[in-house]
Amino acid sequence: MAMAHMITQVDALSQHLEARGILSAIGNAILVVLLVVLLIGVLIGFFIGRAFGRRR
Repeated sequence: MAMAHMITQVDALSQHLEARGILSAIGNAILVVLLVVLLIGVLIGFFIGRAFGRRR
């Protein structure tokens, strides 16, 4: 009985670690997407600012 319980616990632990890795990968992917969007926004703002700055 104790051996079956230990095997179940090890299996559950491996599933938790796998899920944690997947969630970590998803979190990193979301962070990269947000950083790319921020970079694009900064570049667009920079070029719009330069275009309107030259006209005045």
